[in-house]
Amino acid sequence: DALDQLTIDVAKSRKTLADASSFLPAYDQRLYEQQVKGFEQSLEQLRVSAAPKSKFAFKRKTATGQSNPKTTPQAATPTTTAAPSDVRALTGHTGVYLTSSSLPASSSLSGSQLTISDIDRCIIDLRSSQDDDTLTAMHMKNVKNSILLLPLLSGSVILLDLHNTILVVGCHQFRMHSSTHVNVYLSISSNPIIEHCSDIQFTSYPSSFSASASANEATSTHLSVQDFSHIRATPSPHWRPLPENAVIGDHSWPTAPFEGDVETVLTRLLPQSAAPQQND
Repeated sequence: DALDQLTIDVAKSRKTLADASSFLPAYDQRLYEQQVKGFEQSLEQLRVSAAPKSKFAFKRKTATGQSNPKTTPQAATPTTTAAPSDVRALTGHTGVYLTSSSLPASSSLSGSQLTISDIDRCIIDLRSSQDDDTLTAMHMKNVKNSILLLPLLSGSVILLDLHNTILVVGCHQFRMHSSTHVNVYLSISSNPIIEHCSDIQFTSYPSSFSASASANEATSTHLSVQDFSHIRATPSPHWRPLPENAVIGDHSWPTAPFEGDVETVLTRLLPQSAAPQQND
């Protein structure tokens, strides 16, 4: 039973990597591919060690005086059950307010992942998801002129092509690529990583959003940012702490149920240069 469950988990990891290949940077794809291959090799070793010992049998000689060849050892072959898809997505939205009720249903109660992509001038508020502990990882691609209010996650957050956006999130691993003008309110226990980014500002996760984040604020490493595009002893020019006078106050964040105008809130909260522009 344990081997069958491991087979399902490894198959699920392989599928998740395949689903994310469209937006994962090449470096991350290579890194995760190596990890998944390591899982598969370890699983194969477990299969071999768990297989029953092969038994050889010899048949008596036939009447013609010829003997049959030895029977081939029969090794047990474990069955592989297709892993369910627990990758949910919010994609292709413009000018709307979205909450956790906007998420498609997951096929399991835990371990699900969320993809957010192709978002413009939106407010996405998923803070209510922090109580049911369903989201473990998140991937984002092509998000601009938006506010993302996200819960504390146990896994990773991988970001690509974020522009003129406010991001509030807690996670174990944070990686941002090819993004500009983003204010990040972050709770994290490892070093955040950025690459090919500019004008990124970091501050702590709002204490009013989560008691856990407030308790961990003193040990959060949200200002220990590693810039893979600036491997030097000098400070990176691509990020900086968000000034205290620019931090959004606890009572200024949008709340659910939302009864305001999305464009008005974005114009009020996004930095002036990041405020969304109305189309002619």
